[in-house]
Amino acid sequence: MRSPDSSSSELFDEGLQPERTHLAWQRTLLALGLGCALSARLTAPHLGLAGVAISFAGLAAVAVASVAIRLRYRRINASLRSTQTLSSVGAGPLALVAVATGCLGVLAILFVVFGSGAIV
Repeated sequence: MRSPDSSSSELFDEGLQPERTHLAWQRTLLALGLGCALSARLTAPHLGLAGVAISFAGLAAVAVASVAIRLRYRRINASLRSTQTLSSVGAGPLALVAVATGCLGVLAILFVVFGSGAIV
């Protein structure tokens, strides 16, 4: 790694930190989306339309979070490559992940309480 130099045109470290963070968000959302989709399939026979609706609510939260992290990555990357200061990135994607995780938790509780028999 090069030492910081005031005459350099580089504005930030080339360690690809924004890319690693973006990929971590993508992995998390992919796993969460898969969990929501699988829960729709597995709880539909036992919980009916309510289980599918809750699963789709989780999937919708994951889809919106996916768009939000893509926009966040672009904004951060652009600000690191220019002289502008990094604006506040907000906690929207984190809140959406919490909503999707909450949907899976509610489905798990409903399945334990109202589910009958083994999963087919």
